[in-house]
Amino acid sequence: MNSMVSKVNRLSFRIVIWILPITWAFHEMEEWNIISWYQRHFVNPPEMTSLSVLTLLACSSLVGFLWTFIASLFRNLKITAGVLLLFFILAAFMNAIQHISWTVMFFAYSPGVLSSVFLVIPLVIYVTWRVLKERLLSKWYIIILYLLIVPRIIETIKYGNEVMPMFERLYRFANWLARLL
Repeated sequence: MNSMVSKVNRLSFRIVIWILPITWAFHEMEEWNIISWYQRHFVNPPEMTSLSVLTLLACSSLVGFLWTFIASLFRNLKITAGVLLLFFILAAFMNAIQHISWTVMFFAYSPGVLSSVFLVIPLVIYVTWRVLKERLLSKWYIIILYLLIVPRIIETIKYGNEVMPMFERLYRFANWLARLL
């Protein structure tokens, strides 16, 4: 195990960043059955079809890869790191914390919680550590990014078993996109 960690630590930052969209895609795949979960746990489950869920999950995974690709185009690694962490802290890490919150609130498995705990959170933290270790970004920039997720987590807890407006908009978009395809 130590030698594997040592090998990963020797990889260039430009290579390491690609673990994040791969991790995000695995996380999205774990959510394939989210409709029934919403129906069991929420008073206002979103009206979605299996196709719209799969469309949303594929689209979200694609965004992770495109975001990483765009971030990788910058010659300056500091810009790459700054752009990359914007998405993976504010979207992926935050969503992972939401899944943990829902699992605790409902005392039941939340689709996405396993990949959140075993992939998303550890690997976002690992890339954040690499950014700090390689002095690509200020610790204050990173602290601010992580603090920016706190209001969304508070909102998640506040809404409890109601779908938050942000997710309602996202699911309406997914329904529209699935009909378009």
